[in-house]
Amino acid sequence: MIEQLLADLAQNRDPGLSGVFRERLDAAAMKRVAFSERTNQVLKANVPEGAKSAVLAALAESLAKAPAELIKQLFEGGLAIWKEWRGVSTERRKQITTRIEAQRWKPFAEIAPGL
Repeated sequence: MIEQLLADLAQNRDPGLSGVFRERLDAAAMKRVAFSERTNQVLKANVPEGAKSAVLAALAESLAKAPAELIKQLFEGGLAIWKEWRGVSTERRKQITTRIEAQRWKPFAEIAPGL
């Protein structure tokens, strides 16, 4: 998703008109929901019976958000970036690009287990 947004910006193409950007948004939202569901399952299995966890409550609330709402929010974020991108200097565009690139997650293989 981030790669496609950066590609659209580099080509001065409105991400709102990019079918590929929309497809990647959809895929990212579905993966996020699947990740959250899996995390919830693992945590529930490890919380002692009768214990109330703020983490589990937060995860349940997070899962309640439908993928359509996530896609909408991500899409609106991409459009907001595009609107700013169009009217700024080359230096500001470099700053925007750097901030977008910083949002990438590390590959899971590079993350050390914490348990």
